[in-house]
Amino acid sequence: MEFWILARLLVAISLPLVVLAKPGDTDKQAYCALLAAKGDCDFYDQCVEQWTQACGKSGYALGYGGKYCRKFAVKLQMFNAAGQKWINNVRLCLEDQLLHSSVYAHNSSCKELNKFGYSTHPYCYVDNGFCQVVLTDKQNLDALFTTVTVSDLAWPPEAVKAICDTLKVCHEIGSYDMIARDDERLTGVVPTFLTWLAQIANDYPILSNIACDLYR
Repeated sequence: MEFWILARLLVAISLPLVVLAKPGDTDKQAYCALLAAKGDCDFYDQCVEQWTQACGKSGYALGYGGKYCRKFAVKLQMFNAAGQKWINNVRLCLEDQLLHSSVYAHNSSCKELNKFGYSTHPYCYVDNGFCQVVLTDKQNLDALFTTVTVSDLAWPPEAVKAICDTLKVCHEIGSYDMIARDDERLTGVVPTFLTWLAQIANDYPILSNIACDLYR
């Protein structure tokens, strides 16, 4: 008799846990963590877009993170070995930053996701060698221009700010001096990049208000 009373008690105690649990969440978390660990571009639409407020094609997850993750994957072979390593490491870095952020974990707004998502790019780019591997190598820079073209762009201010912040770091660590000193093949690389940014600003006037002091 006491056994059955105890058994009913245990069932009664456990019922709220069963009702409150979200059966698919644990599996989904593990699945998303696996995608991020592989640098899989599906992480953006299957995880970030689903676990935060769905922001659509104008949001960071679909309109920038996932979009350019796939574009770089398609153009991967245009980069040399160091450039390909940079792309793969940046992909891992960006997804890891999102996966472990409070923005990702707390169903954040589109504005919050955009702000955080774009802010991770300078760190991931520079930390994985953008200034040395891409900016100072003509093959990789040409491949970058082919991957991200002006006609392709309709970037929000946060995206251009991320580019400017990245280039400022390269300037501070002397990558531009390296270009001029080490390889005459790279003559004109920086002016080309600045012309490219200027064309973006011309095509999308709103971007001209971005604080990118180095290039003014």
